[in-house]
Amino acid sequence: MTAAGGRPAPLSPEDQGFARRLAGLLGADLEEARRLTGDVLYVRLSDGRQLAAKGVARQSAATWRPGEPWAELVALDALGAEGAPVPKLVAADLEHGWLAMEFADGSDLARARRLPAPGAFAALAGGLERLHRAFARAWDALAPWAVEGPAREREWAAGLLPFLDEEGRAAWQDLAAEALERPEAVPGPLDVQAANVVWQGEQVTFLDMASFGYDGKEKRLAAYAQRAGPEPVSLLDAEAYAYYRRAMGRKAALRLAFFDFLYWGMALARVFAAARHPGSAAARRLEEAWGPPQALVAPLAAMWRRPRLDDLRVERVRRGLVTWKEGAPGPAGK
Repeated sequence: MTAAGGRPAPLSPEDQGFARRLAGLLGADLEEARRLTGDVLYVRLSDGRQLAAKGVARQSAATWRPGEPWAELVALDALGAEGAPVPKLVAADLEHGWLAMEFADGSDLARARRLPAPGAFAALAGGLERLHRAFARAWDALAPWAVEGPAREREWAAGLLPFLDEEGRAAWQDLAAEALERPEAVPGPLDVQAANVVWQGEQVTFLDMASFGYDGKEKRLAAYAQRAGPEPVSLLDAEAYAYYRRAMGRKAALRLAFFDFLYWGMALARVFAAARHPGSAAARRLEEAWGPPQALVAPLAAMWRRPRLDDLRVERVRRGLVTWKEGAPGPAGK
């Protein structure tokens, strides 16, 4: 877990008081406290320990009641007992709705200027397998807090057909049919993005267990391994695909390619929509997060066109992308 870019906002007196009380509860003095994100505090203790503290997540806020656990607290407790690559739970207050966990320092794709160390994809894939196995072992305890995952892959895939030429559309439909024929849905986190995984050398730590349920293995892997904006990056190069095919088999590698394309196709769809409706709230949010839509088309298209697998359909899909013409408001100038 790393701090967001820019200078953090000053802590309120209430937050400072909370950090001091947390330090005292753990038998130490407070050395430093600052905000990592809108709802997460970084706390450094006089004995050198570093913590991240957060309240009940928004996903549980409507149902949580004082004296009761909530999804993320249950998940960190159960997964930690299974040796999962998640932050260690240090303290919690069920009455007031907060938890403190070990601070996971290291590199992440969400804000990194360069990719993590060589072998980062293998570490990510292996860590995610360990996380999935831990979820499976702890699932009886976790199931009451699970939610239904967003299973809209077929709909999203169909929405990308206008971005492809005729040969690419046929290949995309065939690839989607095979990838989704028997999806490898397993229990795990549902808030899956580059900001929620951290590398410490060859070790990875997965953050944010606030919502969990069944979803696809490769869908999670494609989302953890890539960042769409403001400067697109990906760990999924040809070497990563070769590794994943050796480790998990051809079917799994094809599913990864499908969700890889889907990730970048959805990002392009957001950019096209923002360009067509520049005054909309969605367009403003995208520009604040990623930058001007038209400047994003080329780098996002380059991510789509990356070499992946030695597979004819994958090759046709990656070469079949049709982006807008100069100054036009959508794919193929439409």
